[in-house]
Amino acid sequence: MHEELNQIQSDVHLYEDFINSSMYLQDFDEIFQPKQLGTLTQNIIDDIKETN
Repeated sequence: MHEELNQIQSDVHLYEDFINSSMYLQDFDEIFQPKQLGTLTQNIIDDIKETN
C-alpha cells in the first residue's frame, strides 16, 4: 500500500512538471493550476493513510 502511494505521488510530480513545461498549453494552466493538483492529491493521499 505504501509503495502504491509513493508511486502515485511520483506520477503526480511528473504530471506537474509536464504541465509546467513550455510544451504544454498555457490555457490549461489557467483552468487547472499544477499547484492545486499537487495539493488535492496530497490531501487525498493523507486521507488514505489516515483511514488505513
